[in-house]
Amino acid sequence: MKKISPPVLAVIIFLIPLSAFPQGLQKHLGPVSALAGKDGRVFSAGEDGFVIEWNPQGTGKKYQISELQIKLLALHPAREDIAVYETDGFSLHRVSVWDWGTLTRKYEKTFPTAITALGFTKKGSYLAAGSAAVQGVFFFNAATGASVRNLSAQTGVVSFIESSDTEGSCVIYSPSGYIGYYDLGNGRQRAKLPCEPDLSQIVLFGNNLFLAGCRGGELFVLLATTGETLARIPARNPLLSSSGGRLYVAEFSARTGTLKYVDPPTTGVIPQARPARQFTLPERTALSSFLVAGGMYAGAASGNVYAASLAPDTPVSAVTGEDYQTILDLALFDGGSACVLTAASVFLSGGEDDIRKIADNTGGHRNLLCANGSILLWSVNTKKPLVLLESPQFKGRTIYTPANSVTSLRSSGTRVVIVEGNSRVSLYSLDTGKMSQVYTGTGVQDAILAGRDELIIAKTSADNPRSPLISVGVRTQETVRLPLSGEIAFSLTAAEGAAVYGVTISASGNARRTSIFSYNPETQTNQALLTFPDENVDAFTAVYGGILYTNVARTTVTAYNTASRSQVRLDRPPALSRKILVIKNHVASLGTDGGITWYEEGGTAAESRWYLKRGGSWDVFGPGI
Repeated sequence: MKKISPPVLAVIIFLIPLSAFPQGLQKHLGPVSALAGKDGRVFSAGEDGFVIEWNPQGTGKKYQISELQIKLLALHPAREDIAVYETDGFSLHRVSVWDWGTLTRKYEKTFPTAITALGFTKKGSYLAAGSAAVQGVFFFNAATGASVRNLSAQTGVVSFIESSDTEGSCVIYSPSGYIGYYDLGNGRQRAKLPCEPDLSQIVLFGNNLFLAGCRGGELFVLLATTGETLARIPARNPLLSSSGGRLYVAEFSARTGTLKYVDPPTTGVIPQARPARQFTLPERTALSSFLVAGGMYAGAASGNVYAASLAPDTPVSAVTGEDYQTILDLALFDGGSACVLTAASVFLSGGEDDIRKIADNTGGHRNLLCANGSILLWSVNTKKPLVLLESPQFKGRTIYTPANSVTSLRSSGTRVVIVEGNSRVSLYSLDTGKMSQVYTGTGVQDAILAGRDELIIAKTSADNPRSPLISVGVRTQETVRLPLSGEIAFSLTAAEGAAVYGVTISASGNARRTSIFSYNPETQTNQALLTFPDENVDAFTAVYGGILYTNVARTTVTAYNTASRSQVRLDRPPALSRKILVIKNHVASLGTDGGITWYEEGGTAAESRWYLKRGGSWDVFGPGI
């Protein structure tokens, strides 16, 4: 890897901050769940946890707000604050507010049920969150996050909320079938108007006199002041937005769509949806979000964002790009090179100007493991065959076809530890090609060799033996319950000496915590090193030269000195880290966006970010470009 001279560093950091590299125009890694506009800028949020700002200059700013899916996005009307609703789609529901200018989180709120509406009031004094709870609506001080005035009556589920321009009142829509008006000064209900139930994608238009929503292949237009249904208009897969007092409806299927508009109706006139333009996308996909803000913007399930003028016969263009290959996995090969896996290929790289393709990823594998000068291709939680690439030709051959999904793959010298079906642990010898089963049980998460004849297995504590960590003799297969508390252990890594490190999750009442532990097989003792006051099922560990790296804190990587017990945090890159390697005295952090952030070993400042171009060469951003 090339060294970067300090004088260049000072200039480039000013011009291109590491938190806003030109890769901001890359598409989302999953469906685009929300779009919002402000001051000529458009923001997209995705199920990949990223928020991207698209500006009129055609450049972008990209940052991963969350490790969870983002479902809702709101922009503060005056400040650079954004609010997002993050969820795992099951039990975790969180709203966080970020200063987008500094990329720092100001506060977060957790909820017991799903958030169904999110927005700032018109002057930006409050953040309002509609929920599936009985209370329905929650109000917070937008600047501090302090809980403030709530509505006096329990509203039930609320899927839309908007304040008046003065913030003196608000209007809500409940899927139970009513429009409610409330005084924000005292929280009292002013009116409750029965209307069509179970409408989705609620928007106001026509100076807030009309309310529109969708249900069952129809567009409904209601008089917001009475709840009366003015029109039911057939609509195919509609997405709604409002701009300039007009309602816009995008109907789309596969690749083609129609943009229609509905003008505010006058008294006695039935609203009509009139065509504005046709549009065609360059890919077959579903539209997952839609916005009209000066022009038309559409977020796709593929992760792309498309833009077009409202005028007919003008082209639709992607504001996102696909210039880079996503790096699926990264491993250390023979101590000096990075082995890089993409959806199509396997590469070896010794630096930013040294990369070569060594094999095709014909099996579509998503993981790799380097062991004893060879490369193993595998895919977590699948039954895909294990393929061995042997140097120097790297011709692939299948060495094992699992009967159950592979949970974990670890290596020690010429031996490979395979966890299969969360129930079976086996050893494969690269020397002899023989497979031997060492342990069978339930709830197995991970396994690693500690020395020549001992296997350390991480599992759930609910299954016998009732401990999250056990020791199994490789020759004797004797099983010993190890003294570690917790509900589950996983992500094991072994140090050069005797210690084994891993992650455990514990619960006390409704509180959960994630801890990094060390276990010494020689003394059979363990200790907690780091603790995070929440559940982090994606926490990893990696240890190099006495430094333990972990993302237990969820959004940052901690470097923990196992000798001095001191710790530092690496500067946060735009994408969250999902793996750490140390190569040639540099720390490589593989991001969820498929790029690599580099740090000097022992330092905390990001040195550069690498992306793998379609042609198979590195694009390097940050200091030195």
